[in-house]
Amino acid sequence: MNDVLAYANGNFGQLLKVAGLDPAQDLQHSNLRETDFTDTDLTNYNLTGCDLRGAHGIRVKWDPNKTVLTHAQLEGSIFAHRMTLHKALEQDDYRLLHRKVVRGMSWPDQIIWAMKSIRKGVPDLEQNRLLGTSLFEQSRDTFVRGEVLKYLVNSSDGADLDRFRDFLLEIINTFSGDLHLMSKAIDILAKSKMRGSWRLQGAVEPLLNSDDNRIVALAVQFLATSYDRKAELQELAQFAIGRRGKALRMVFVGALARRFGPGYDILARDPTNNDYRDPLLRIDSKEMSLVLRNIRRRYKEEEDAISEGRRKNAGPFMVTYGQAIHDKVLLETVEEMYRLFADYGFRWTEGAVASPSTPIRQRENS
Repeated sequence: MNDVLAYANGNFGQLLKVAGLDPAQDLQHSNLRETDFTDTDLTNYNLTGCDLRGAHGIRVKWDPNKTVLTHAQLEGSIFAHRMTLHKALEQDDYRLLHRKVVRGMSWPDQIIWAMKSIRKGVPDLEQNRLLGTSLFEQSRDTFVRGEVLKYLVNSSDGADLDRFRDFLLEIINTFSGDLHLMSKAIDILAKSKMRGSWRLQGAVEPLLNSDDNRIVALAVQFLATSYDRKAELQELAQFAIGRRGKALRMVFVGALARRFGPGYDILARDPTNNDYRDPLLRIDSKEMSLVLRNIRRRYKEEEDAISEGRRKNAGPFMVTYGQAIHDKVLLETVEEMYRLFADYGFRWTEGAVASPSTPIRQRENS
């Protein structure tokens, strides 16, 4: 047990070896809920009666014919979608249709079939959608996959979100190295009602371990605007800010600024070039003066747009900074907003940004 508790790295299969457990015998009826199976080969695992709800991961190798899942609870897991398809293929009529569409059609005919058959209001939509997911998975043509995924998304509604979620879990596991598909899948999640689902967050989290930094960036952006708990967001901040490459830190800065609101984006950018600011670098008094000047300028632009009839309602700068500008406490307000970034490990304002005797505050109060 001490060896298990001390084991920090590696995948689930390696952990079992440390524990001296045989996956073909010792895991039956276990509670494996929310387990991350990333990089684990589950061939010949006996998971009979296991609670696998929410189980997730990427690059997980398993086969319905070689991984025993009898009486296992699979809701919201990486196993749910493929097992549904596996059971459907045991039916003669579905197997024949599968052979005709997935195996027997050319890719142009497959796209035409998807266009006609995977849309709201057609007969047998549920069966066609399941067939479409199989077509997506077994096609080697990226264009076909993209088109089929588009039709699957458009045909989905609130009644079948769970089933569609299971399919997205399968995509993330199976195609975790495909930047194009990961971008599409995460974009779907970001726009859907499923965004705040903790199971979907758990599905995206393994992508933080991707070898492709672009995919890691997609995961960071999604999670930064999806997490509800501050502790989760702080843990993500620690991960992103601790990365050696500056690019991922910048991605997190932008995502966090968008989460906080439109008025925060200007604070997250370098006033000299408008790029997102590295969270590890402090802001000096000259930069702070430029930030304050830019806020006043944007505020004035929104104010003029209203007076000239080009805008009906107050813009984000009027909403966020209007009272502070009126009360001549803009610097104090901005400092307080920067402290919110500091809660997530940003070093922009370590110590006081400006003391009461600095020229910045003198100009602000004049």
